[in-house]
Amino acid sequence: MNKIKHNFTLLEILVAVAVLVIMMGFLLQFTGSAQKIWAANTARTEMSAQADAIFSLLKEDLEHIYIVEAYEDLDAQSGWYCRHTDGTSANDTPFATSGKNLEDFCFFTQATDGIENYTPGSGRSLIYGVRYHFEPKDPTDEDSIGKLYRFETNVSTWDRITDLELSTTTGLPTKNIAGENALSPDWYCVAPSSQDDYLVAENIESIQIFSDAAVDEDNSPHTSAFIPSVPKYIRVNVVFSVPLNLRNGAANSEDTNRTFSRVFLVKK
Repeated sequence: MNKIKHNFTLLEILVAVAVLVIMMGFLLQFTGSAQKIWAANTARTEMSAQADAIFSLLKEDLEHIYIVEAYEDLDAQSGWYCRHTDGTSANDTPFATSGKNLEDFCFFTQATDGIENYTPGSGRSLIYGVRYHFEPKDPTDEDSIGKLYRFETNVSTWDRITDLELSTTTGLPTKNIAGENALSPDWYCVAPSSQDDYLVAENIESIQIFSDAAVDEDNSPHTSAFIPSVPKYIRVNVVFSVPLNLRNGAANSEDTNRTFSRVFLVKK
């Protein structure tokens, strides 16, 4: 008895191919969504890790900040330097306002064993300058990203502090030290020629710093980037840029940036 062979018709083949294409489409859509979720979670984790690194460094530095105020009975006077810029002019502003980004945040800090053990000429001072420098992204370059650097001096700074003279009327430095302007961040800590070796975090949109030192005793805004007094607190906001492919297709959505904030209490 002969068996009857049944071949697929062209219509059956076309239907099978159509079903297979539809199933592959659903599978690819599911895989793409899973990849986007994984990429978004990875990006958030990386941003959080970079923010933690920034805040850990700041906490260590600010816990041991060294500021000698003008009224103290010491042969030294020093302060700290917080400069913001709007990115469109050369005019510097001391604290963050609308549209202002941090450019330089400088101060002296000290080792945990204190200044009482400092020996002149012994190499690195127990008091040393720290400089945080933010380099914003270039708005004309779509591949540019914002970067934060941290530098510290490896030479004695105590003699530099003791030579600093503050005006009794303005509270600002009244002379240059070793040819360097004491109102400049370079007075605290000169940036090295190879900055990338000192990179702390990148892909940063902006950084703002706020403090009670932004207001003087008469509640008037402090107008200088040089602060000759110890702050009670310093609040730092770091805004990271979310990659374009993770913004859910909405450039103005809440997913555009991620903001991390931390308040540091300064004890003296």
